[in-house]
Order: sequence, then C-alpha cells, then structure tokens
Amino acid sequence: MSLSIEPAPPIYFRSHLLSIMTNQVDAPAAPAKDVAADNPEPLSFDPQSSVRSMLTMDALGITPYKSDIAEGTQIARLGDRRTDAAPDRGDRPIQMNSPELTRFARANELDVSRAPNGQLEFSVKANGERRVLMQFDPTMRGLEGAQEQLKKMTDGKIAEIKDRFGVDIARAGEKTPPQQIVQRDGQVRFGKPLETRDPTYRELLGMESGLSVSEPGQRPLNGRPPIKVYIPASDSFIKGGAAAGTYLPNHRGRPAIVWEPNTLKGLPVFEADANLCREGNEHQAMQGIMTHETAHNSEMNIHKIFGENTVNQMMGWSKQMVKGPDGRMEAVWAVKGKNGETMTPPENTLATSTPKWTVRDAKGKVIGEIDPKEVAERALMRPATTYIESPSEMLAEGLTMLRLGGEQREAFMNKSPHFYDLIKSFDQAEMDRLVGKDKFMRNFDGRMVPKTPENLDALRIREEKARRPLVIR
Repeated sequence: MSLSIEPAPPIYFRSHLLSIMTNQVDAPAAPAKDVAADNPEPLSFDPQSSVRSMLTMDALGITPYKSDIAEGTQIARLGDRRTDAAPDRGDRPIQMNSPELTRFARANELDVSRAPNGQLEFSVKANGERRVLMQFDPTMRGLEGAQEQLKKMTDGKIAEIKDRFGVDIARAGEKTPPQQIVQRDGQVRFGKPLETRDPTYRELLGMESGLSVSEPGQRPLNGRPPIKVYIPASDSFIKGGAAAGTYLPNHRGRPAIVWEPNTLKGLPVFEADANLCREGNEHQAMQGIMTHETAHNSEMNIHKIFGENTVNQMMGWSKQMVKGPDGRMEAVWAVKGKNGETMTPPENTLATSTPKWTVRDAKGKVIGEIDPKEVAERALMRPATTYIESPSEMLAEGLTMLRLGGEQREAFMNKSPHFYDLIKSFDQAEMDRLVGKDKFMRNFDGRMVPKTPENLDALRIREEKARRPLVIR
C-alpha cells in the first residue's frame, strides 16, 4: 500500500506473521527453584504453549561445545580478576535463580546452564543446534564480565553484518521513521518517530540468517546504500495493527526495515528451530521476517527490470474497476480465478487478521466473499502462501519461500510449480543485474553460489529429488 510521509511518499510492506501476533508472549514465568552447584540442570523459562514461546535449554543435558569462529561463537572464561584484597561483592556466588542472572538472561533471551566444570554458560538455539556463547565463573564478577563480553560480541556482529552485506543497524537513541497508528476504521495516521534500542545478539543472528539467503536483494538497483534496520525501544511501529516487520523503499536516501519489538520476543532465530510449513504460517522465525522484508527490496528491483504492471500480470493479477467506499469507481488489482472470476482484497487489512475478499463473476457482478485460504485455492496462478493481500505480498512470499530453502522451498515447488518457476526467473534476473549476468545462482538451500555447470546440475538433482515424494494436484 502507498502512504505519504514528507518529503516523498513512501510505501510500506508488512510481514505476514499474523497468527504469531495473536499468541503474543509478554514475559516468561518466574524461574524454577535453584539447583545445587553440582547439578548441571539448566535454567528454563515457561514456554506457555505458544509458537512464540521463550527458548529453553534441553533438560537432557548440555551439547558439547564446538568452536565456530565463522559465526562469532567463542568461549570466554571470565571473572578471574581476583587479587589478594579482601573479598568483595564481586566474589558473591550466584545461583541459577539469582535475580541478576535471571534479568540479564531474559533481556537477551539467553539460555543458562551449569557446565560440567562448574562454570555457568550462556547459549542460544540456532539452526537446530545449541550454540554456547561463553562460560563464566558463578559469581557476580563473573556475570559482570559475561555482560561485557556479550556487548563486545554484539558490537562485533553489527560490524560483521555491515562489512558483509552493507546493511546498517540503528543503535540505541536513533529514531525510526514516523510511527503508523491504525485507527478503528483501518485507516492509518502518522505519529512521531520512535526511539530505537540496540539489537540483542540473538536478533543479530536472525538478521544475519535472513540476509545470508537474500543477497544481493538487500541492495537497490539505483545505487543507493543497502537496507538499514531499526528496532523500536518499546512501542510498536505499527500501533493497533498486526505486523512483524515493515519495509520502506526510501527513508533518508536508502531502504529501511523496522522490526516490531513485541513480535521478536521469544521468536526462534532460524526456520530450522521453528514448527514448519503449517498452512498460513509457513515461516515463523526471525530468519523468515528478515527474508520477507528484504524480498520487498528485491520487489523494487524486479519492478525496475520488468515493470510493475507486467510483473503483477505475470503473477495472475488484473486491474479491475470497482466501486470504492465513496461510491466512485476506482481501479484495483484483483486475482484471476480458474473459472473466469476475479477476487479483490479488502481495502484495509491492518486492523484485522481475518480479512474477507470480494468475489466477482466474469461480468464483474459481486457473487460473494471468501477468506484468503480459498483465494489461494481458486487462483489461476496458485501463490506460495495464503498471505496475498496484494501483488506485492504475493511476490515477497514467493521470494521468501524460495530463498529460505529446504522444507519451505520444497513445499513451494510442489504446491505452486508454475509460480515457483516464475519466482526463480525473477530472482535470477535480479542477481544478473546486481552482480553480473550468469555469474551467480541460488542453490536449493538459498545461498548465492557461482553459476557453474556443477552447481546447476546439483540444483537440478535436488529439485528432482524434492518433487518425487509429492504428487502435484
């Protein structure tokens, strides 16, 4: 949708994690009773039976630590700065339910466990495995050292993302674009810019994982700088509406993404850590949010290559003249159905998670209303997911499912084979324009790799293997 902000009217795009927003978790339950110093049982938070539950440590034991310098993971044995002076507060032992430890772990969504060597350790679940970030002495001084070390790791990861992808991340005290406030009638007015906060290390892993399968889509074709990411400190950027992320094509001379702070809380980092491929909720991790919002930047690039109208028509949409709220006729995009019908989305979708579409027959007569799931089933070009409130979201969802790879890509290619091939062609055209024609391609796992006969053959074999178990209907 198109909205106005000075000096030029930006366009906003929202991520589709609406079902996640309806199960919002505000804070974990109180920690369990402390354990003995020689007990390796981890501190766990109550998941509250939600998709967006807080991450917890596996109660069966601790995954052996493996060094992973490429991911910035490291052991930090902290708290050894003792002297011959009399004991002070820094030497006070801390237990698993110590308030200071619990507050810090919750704020950063870190799992805490006691290692076999008696040290405490912080870890996160990332890409299906437990990633140990650091170990530290079970004392106040050790915890303070761990806090310092995590800040250094966070600053280092921000610099790493900037160096690899060109993406900037707003720091604490910067300002977001003007807040969008959804009114009861679904209309949007603009508020003041919101103050941002620093991202957590977990959130940076989520951003990085999405960018890793989206490049070079974070870069505009017009030579402007790559995306900048903002996280509001407390208030929602889309106030009163359901959203996980928002894309702006031009904010202060570059594209921008705003992540919703409440949506991020408790969300898995990688799609591999989430419950996958449920109808209407096909991606539900921070990786998926970043991939989807970055896909909107790719959308701008693809429109420049092929033309917006051409892209929309290729995806099975057509312009229809319909009567607007004021009674006047206006042109809107509608999905073509298999039997000559057209289906138009509601004018305002920010205020509801269950919008109804209007169905018209071949002569333009209104014949009923249906939900997005039925629209997807009846569409001439079947979409990748049911989040299709506009051609923009249909394109972004197709690129997201392709780029996430693995289970998402497999489901996409079997559910919507024609749309899958179309999205692959759009994705390749963008790579050709940004990094050179026929130099790179995207492998089945979503990574951009050199376009060689070996890689092309590997992709063909992987696609054939993925199609074999399923029958296309």
